[in-house]
Amino acid sequence: MITGSVPASMSLCQSLSALDLSHNRLTGTLDTGLGRLCLLSRVDVSFNGLDHFAELSSGSPALPCPVTGETSANPTFPAAVSIDLSSNKSSGTCPKGGQLALHQARQLQFLDLSNNSFTGDLPSLAPPDGESSRLRIVSLGVNQFSGGINATGAFPADSGLQTLDLRSNLLVG
Repeated sequence: MITGSVPASMSLCQSLSALDLSHNRLTGTLDTGLGRLCLLSRVDVSFNGLDHFAELSSGSPALPCPVTGETSANPTFPAAVSIDLSSNKSSGTCPKGGQLALHQARQLQFLDLSNNSFTGDLPSLAPPDGESSRLRIVSLGVNQFSGGINATGAFPADSGLQTLDLRSNLLVG
């Protein structure tokens, strides 16, 4: 059982492709620079006590990937296929303004933010103009999201989304 915060030194593991810290007693903020790891394809920090996911709400500055040499304007989990942040203690809007900083995660297929205490409008999961989303499974259930289900254009009609979990929120229409 790991306790305490996620150490910032983890962001130095440039060859890391999978990170599973689930079912521990991690607390604090996930803002360690993990989003800059350009090969990290699977992130699971579910079932902890993390109260904020800064990596999702603000883009990191453009930095070249030390492994591939590619530079991204917003290198937030650029290679991620699966991100599971469920069952933590995160609250507040998700994120401020409703736009997740995952639009550079072009490979992302699975996103789980369920069982937290996020509030406000549903976050926009729409990719940048002209791009198609690879997201297939999104779980935002058991939070406190409110407002209209597609008021923010969060789920474009032409998406390939196969499973969308919005249960136990405060949504209308």
